[in-house]
Amino acid sequence: MLPFTLSICGLDELNGFLNTGVTHVISILDPDYPVPDGLAKIASENRIVFRFDDATVPGAGRIHPASTDIGKLVEWSRSLTDSQVKHLLVHCHAGISRSTAAAAIIVA
Repeated sequence: MLPFTLSICGLDELNGFLNTGVTHVISILDPDYPVPDGLAKIASENRIVFRFDDATVPGAGRIHPASTDIGKLVEWSRSLTDSQVKHLLVHCHAGISRSTAAAAIIVA
């Protein structure tokens, strides 16, 4: 069991979650998508943004997560202390694949 609440959502649910006591956010956005305005509610040191496409096979113009992205995710999540984190939100566009994969890495 995690010592904090972990939620996963898509962009359509983001603002609703940000009003529920979220203290930390992992955002996974398409490369050219702007950072959602609502994230300004979360202190910059309590959020991290990754930018890559939701793609499982290589394709022209697609940006895939690199091993450095995974390393950065692991390092950032390990730097958090239980006392800091009350509610961690992981989101991507749909709240299905990228965010769920990131959450699985965090709890592993």
